[in-house]
Amino acid sequence: MDEEEELFEMIDKSTMSEDSSTDSSSGSTVCVTNKFTDLLKKKEKIGSGGFGSVFRCLHILEEKDYAVKRIGLKNNTKKLDWYLGEVRAISSMEHKNVVRYHQSWTDLSCDGFSSDESDHSDSSDESEGSDLYLFIQMEFCPRTLKSRLKTNPTNSQQALLYLHDLLEGLAYIHKSGYLHRDLAKKNIFFGKDKNIKIGDFGLAKKMDDNMSCSHSPHSTTYGKGLHRAPELLENQPFSRKSDLYALGIVFLEMLLSPMKYDDHDTIRNILKIKEGKFPHWLENKFETAILKSLLAKSPNDRPTADELIHLISSKLCKLKEGNENANG
Repeated sequence: MDEEEELFEMIDKSTMSEDSSTDSSSGSTVCVTNKFTDLLKKKEKIGSGGFGSVFRCLHILEEKDYAVKRIGLKNNTKKLDWYLGEVRAISSMEHKNVVRYHQSWTDLSCDGFSSDESDHSDSSDESEGSDLYLFIQMEFCPRTLKSRLKTNPTNSQQALLYLHDLLEGLAYIHKSGYLHRDLAKKNIFFGKDKNIKIGDFGLAKKMDDNMSCSHSPHSTTYGKGLHRAPELLENQPFSRKSDLYALGIVFLEMLLSPMKYDDHDTIRNILKIKEGKFPHWLENKFETAILKSLLAKSPNDRPTADELIHLISSKLCKLKEGNENANG
């Protein structure tokens, strides 16, 4: 059996049928075919990198925009198995704070999705020139948290509200049996419904019986840089608490956004706060207590997502009552 035959055999084993499978809980469809659909028209490239490219596409019949991720497999069975893990992770999820999955398919060509001058293509996009492509169609979200903070910084109350909703989404992901492993501003989106959402499950992995996951060939890529939890530096397994640490860094970036630091100063301040050196304007605040709990060095000292949701919900209710009384 050659590599191409092995690829298609793996695809068949990874789906319920050759044409499609429907998840009974969400109605989502996993389509595997070697014929590209004519129903999606590419409008623009909205992201690219080592894992492929993401395009904004118009569904011709629905007259609705979707995000479509294109991943080149280059006759690599190990890579296909890895990326089908992303499909499995998101296909059963349906939550207002998680980017919605719609369908996926494979194709022997990328007709309609090949790079052109309008794409402003990144030469590092390794999906080009492949023999087989995986496409993942998802809800289109017009903005990321990263782009929003550059033009519209959040105040502390708005940051708390966003954190609350992101914790709701993360708790749902964890209860679905998965770890995200790549929480960062660039992977957090705002949908057309105005909800903040967790997306990009390219590094997501199913939890084992210990509510964690072992290291993998891609272990050096997850939990990058500032978002990498301390226990990962000691080669401990990635757990739900590691996701919470990364979300703590995202919360910190929201709190820092009104200061309008450049990238260098932002990193410098984050590193100081990770060491427990908080600026005076963050001292003795509810937000600081939440932040310290998320960034605790030991994962055992970090609260669960549900515990934080309860605490933040109570605080937001009090803030709302205070605002109503002040306006009343």
